[in-house]
Amino acid sequence: MIIVFGGQKGGTGKSTLAINTAAERVGQGRRVLMVDTDDQLTMTKWATRRRQKGIKPSIACVSMFGEAVSEEIMEQSGNYDDIIVDTHGGVTAEMVSALSVADRLITPTRTGQADLDTFAKVDQIIPQVRALNKKLQACIVLNMALTEQRVGNAKESLSHLKNFRVLDHVIRARVAFEDTHQSGMGVTEFERRNPEAVSELLLLSEEVWA
Repeated sequence: MIIVFGGQKGGTGKSTLAINTAAERVGQGRRVLMVDTDDQLTMTKWATRRRQKGIKPSIACVSMFGEAVSEEIMEQSGNYDDIIVDTHGGVTAEMVSALSVADRLITPTRTGQADLDTFAKVDQIIPQVRALNKKLQACIVLNMALTEQRVGNAKESLSHLKNFRVLDHVIRARVAFEDTHQSGMGVTEFERRNPEAVSELLLLSEEVWA
């Protein structure tokens, strides 16, 4: 399956969820390829730390840029069970290209109104992409959530979107997720695991891959 983490706004935790999802999937014995299309190379740097520290199982990671991303992904697809794509904030050429071959678009968002207001543009391009890729499903995950009231307000605010589905499971603001970037591991791999973070990630992953 091909999953793209993308959206209009930066700073919503796309890379964090992408690398944690990759770590969780490879832990299940899946052959996983991470594709970094963000010039900040957050995913690539995480994969490099993982390799340098000798963390197993290893996870393949490549960087791809430009409108030909979809072609390169399809060339790799036969070698992997799952391909997880990280994109830069904004409706970029890389994101649109990746979506043309993806099974899911996962768009993380914080619960503040400034973040919620960014969905109109992406919501409009989904039908255009689906004209080429009918299997694409677009999902929103509430990320770095602070309170139940804000979660409820955010879900209500997003309910009008025509082309997105808001996922049931929510990721809270937890230090454990921040620590994954430096460690080269996912929250499910830490020796001293944070039970809440692990539970949230596993529930979200189950919903994403269903």
